[in-house]
Amino acid sequence: MDMNQILLARKPISRDLGKRIEDSQLSQFIQSEENSVMFRQKSPVDGIERLWSLRKTGEFPFVVAVGYEIDNVLIPWRHKLIVYGIGSLLLIILTIFLALAYQKNRINAQSMEKLAMLDPLTRLMNRRSFNAIAKKKFQESQAINRTDSVIMIDVDHFKKINDKLGHDVGDIALKDIAHLVQSNFRSSDLVCRWGGEEFMVYLTDTSMNDAKALAERLRKRIEEGLCNSDHAVTVSQGVAAINNNETFEQMLKRADQGLLKAKDQGRNRVCME
Repeated sequence: MDMNQILLARKPISRDLGKRIEDSQLSQFIQSEENSVMFRQKSPVDGIERLWSLRKTGEFPFVVAVGYEIDNVLIPWRHKLIVYGIGSLLLIILTIFLALAYQKNRINAQSMEKLAMLDPLTRLMNRRSFNAIAKKKFQESQAINRTDSVIMIDVDHFKKINDKLGHDVGDIALKDIAHLVQSNFRSSDLVCRWGGEEFMVYLTDTSMNDAKALAERLRKRIEEGLCNSDHAVTVSQGVAAINNNETFEQMLKRADQGLLKAKDQGRNRVCME
């Protein structure tokens, strides 16, 4: 086009060659000091919407207009947007999947860790986890001069129950005893299956006399609650309170000695060493 907006050439060819192009954008551009401009509008020649780039030719009195059909311009970008969108969606799905997998693995790990701390039959704390936690309580007790106590519990003549009534009945008896032991003490106390038919209880801030009274209450509950026509279940118990001059293992040994004394004196009783 020349500076009078006369269409001089066009590809594809048009019947409007030699005619004036009536377009306000073109008029403003010719009259401005700008050398180039870009905008979007319908062509005044064929009515097709295009993205236009107008440029003056410097020393020549012509304006070159290059128009790209909007669809041709947008299709590649649409393709890119679709690809980026699919990629982003896959990334989000992968992120969610990995997050769920991590959460599941973390829950499984916590479950496995919890299971590793419990006795599979009674669901009480096992000996290993009991020792780890009770030792910390013992050290804390010594540091603040607090009195803690332990009770060691043994089921009397448990082998006879297994031999006479079978291991299934023996397992049921252990579960019942475990339930009574746990319900006899506070939630803050540590109760564990020490091994076989033995149980251990760690009592925080509990004197020897109070521990003995709790053990005696437990003994009566088991004797009264688990005796029937098939078999009688009783327990012997040894009690020991913390001594600042001894180790955790030494305190447990004194509780064990108290238990041996209870057995020697006829069982179904509570003794202290």
